[in-house]
Amino acid sequence: MNKLYTIILALSLLFTSGCSWFEDDDEDTFQPAPLPDISKQFSVSSRWSVQVGDGVGEFYNKLAPVVYNGRVYAADSQGLVKAIDISNGKEIWSTDVGSEIFGGVAAGSGLVAVGSTEAEVIVLDAVTGEEKWRNLVSSEIVAAPAVSDGKVLSRTTDGKLFAMDAISGERVWLYDRTVPALTLRGTSSISVGRGAAVTGFANGKVALFLLETGQAVWEKRVATASGRSELDRVVDADATPMIVGEIVYAVTFKGNIAAFNMRDGQVVWQRELSSYQNMSISGQLISVTDARSNVKVLDKRTGATLWTQDLLVDRRLTAPVVFGDYLVAGDFEGYLHWFDRHEGHLVSRNSIGGGGIVADPVVDGDNLYIYTRNGSLYSFGKP
Repeated sequence: MNKLYTIILALSLLFTSGCSWFEDDDEDTFQPAPLPDISKQFSVSSRWSVQVGDGVGEFYNKLAPVVYNGRVYAADSQGLVKAIDISNGKEIWSTDVGSEIFGGVAAGSGLVAVGSTEAEVIVLDAVTGEEKWRNLVSSEIVAAPAVSDGKVLSRTTDGKLFAMDAISGERVWLYDRTVPALTLRGTSSISVGRGAAVTGFANGKVALFLLETGQAVWEKRVATASGRSELDRVVDADATPMIVGEIVYAVTFKGNIAAFNMRDGQVVWQRELSSYQNMSISGQLISVTDARSNVKVLDKRTGATLWTQDLLVDRRLTAPVVFGDYLVAGDFEGYLHWFDRHEGHLVSRNSIGGGGIVADPVVDGDNLYIYTRNGSLYSFGKP
């Protein structure tokens, strides 16, 4: 293990332990807020649950499942990938890819794709689970790939973006970006839409590429590194940018949240906000968990804050997702927190345990999927 990787690993342990050191706080230990007293307006129970291997264990793996063609695809960190029937939780197939998976699952074009810590992109048949191909890239993969327009795209921890032919696995194009000396333990995944791919980089920039050729159309800074030490200058764009209509939305750690015109990268609006979690966008609202686990809802047209919920500070909340009239986020103890999406009030809470929740909740129509650290995958209906 080289010196740089050791430093990055040590830094990641600080970040993932919930340390408040990076927020100019005198406390250097993880001190989550106690669960607040709330008046529960409803109770929720799972429709079904299924075990997906050993889950992620003690690693900070955001192994979120993905829903595709009536199935949920999920993986554990040891390389087990499962296809599950969304109607009843029954296993359809199970494949061990033989490599550690840290970055979640992608599906599309009849394929399921994962990236490994052994620098492999591995693609399976979505119907049968049979391996179609695997291809080496330049370094480990800790974010979910993307499958679109006949291509499988994947980010690596050394700053590269690979596009491979979905059928053959052959490399189609490659983009290379220099990585700062210190980074968060993670990389942005890729959003695709309108013939383009968008991703964030560890230098606080977001870039848009033509999906067909890999040509960089624009690259814009969301955060500017500042401070005397490399630690002070960490400004990773680890959250996956989102394409909504003609606008790209992005957020960085110790930086900003911003909206860019998709065609030319011009800033529509920008405001200060620090986060390494993904965003949710529904209607005119952007929902995001900041670096201290404050949940915020913004107006997507202007970036103005509509409400902030700060009762769950440092509980290591996942990204909040919109589910019916509510926002839902999981925490490090395995609690699901339900917020009124319009006013921010906490309206319910339920515990599913499972060693805690790291992966973002996944919404598909009237179904909510929660994946816990110990590998339990739950399906919930609307309350």
